Amino acid sequence: MIMKYEEKQPAPDAFENMMDSDFGMADHQPKNRIASVSIGGSIFSTPSVSKDLIVFGCNDTFVYALDRCGEKQWSLKTGDMAFSSPTFFRESVIIGSNDGFVYNIDKSGELRWKANLGTKVYGTPTVIDDVIYVGSENGIFRAMSLEDGKEIWRINTGDEIWFSSAAVNGSIFIGNHSGLFNCISKDGEVLWKFHAGNCTVSSPLVVDKIGNEVSSFRNRSFQSFPRADGCRVIFGAGDGYTRCFDAGSGQLLWKVFTNWIGGSASFYDNKRFFLGSYDGRVYSIDMSGAVKWKFQTGNKIVSSPFVSNGIVFAGSSDSNVYALDAGSGDMIWRFLTDGEIISSPVADGGVVYFASWDGHLYALSIKDKSVMWKFATSVSYPSFITRPHTVDVKVPAQRPVEFTPTATLKGYQIEGTINQFGERTSTFYGARGPAYKSGSSYKTRKDRY
Repeated sequence: MIMKYEEKQPAPDAFENMMDSDFGMADHQPKNRIASVSIGGSIFSTPSVSKDLIVFGCNDTFVYALDRCGEKQWSLKTGDMAFSSPTFFRESVIIGSNDGFVYNIDKSGELRWKANLGTKVYGTPTVIDDVIYVGSENGIFRAMSLEDGKEIWRINTGDEIWFSSAAVNGSIFIGNHSGLFNCISKDGEVLWKFHAGNCTVSSPLVVDKIGNEVSSFRNRSFQSFPRADGCRVIFGAGDGYTRCFDAGSGQLLWKVFTNWIGGSASFYDNKRFFLGSYDGRVYSIDMSGAVKWKFQTGNKIVSSPFVSNGIVFAGSSDSNVYALDAGSGDMIWRFLTDGEIISSPVADGGVVYFASWDGHLYALSIKDKSVMWKFATSVSYPSFITRPHTVDVKVPAQRPVEFTPTATLKGYQIEGTINQFGERTSTFYGARGPAYKSGSSYKTRKDRY
């Protein structure tokens, strides 16, 4: 069944500082929203951490594995950019690539198999009980065998699937770019649907009746299907709302206006949801749907926040990673890079790892507020982006890709550059200063996305 509810428009002041929708459906024609990203050293993929291994995909077409010191353990070349974020399951790393393949890589770096899906795989795999669930650019959501990559079943959702699914009680939840949110059984049967007013490409979040996180972008690998009572599923959409549904029936429980959720999944911690929006804000929302605080950055937030020990880490397209107090929303510090940050930070063992469009993966010590290392990918120049539906912008000629040896730059060797606002990159800035102000150009149709 398709669930459709009457939506009330927010109050006029809710649109204060609202930005143009970069992927506005009204003036969008091309099927592929991100085809105009070029090969380069930039990183779209969110790193995954398992014990002493950090794995991520890169726009230079490689999947990288580093140790905790930032030294490369192995790399595997795919046929195109790897936007997908890797998922660990037992001794396997599962990741998609824009070359149309899903890869099963041993933690040692050996390729076990690759399966051709025939279209770009932006989606991040969810793995449960030796079954891989993953979506692709043509809107197909698949269940595949972990053992050999063979398809078990498929469902056509009708439009692009960008990120990961969530699961509980034999059900899987996934949204697509046209705004259709699906609840699918583990056998491939559609149980219920909801059509939002615009894209639902962010990863859903499932919590149980007593407020424990069950499944999310963070928790997407399970030995068996997670089970819990009274579950709710939360997701954001491009129509401006974050919604909470009864996971079993599809009944809408509450919704809150959060402007435009482009790709940020909700992160759950201490009975609050934390998410980023294209209005440049980080939102803290309680279990009832009430907004507890908002923090304004200098540009859109594409990726999901990450919470660790009372600190919210959020990357912004203003090129900063922010550390915010989870209770109050006050800024503790920000760290400026040379490129936009559109993948999610990951905190583990007192270190926050994050990728930048400047072609580096960074490791920052949370306690010492210092750069431990940054890892340079094999291509020294960043990827070029233009708005896919901007037809009057001439894309620069593709530069030849020359792969060079990658390197880890230790903290004491890192020297930042001076950006156009006079601030030095690869530098921490304290809580007393304001959030980064990148000017007003990002609010216009001149935006690079």
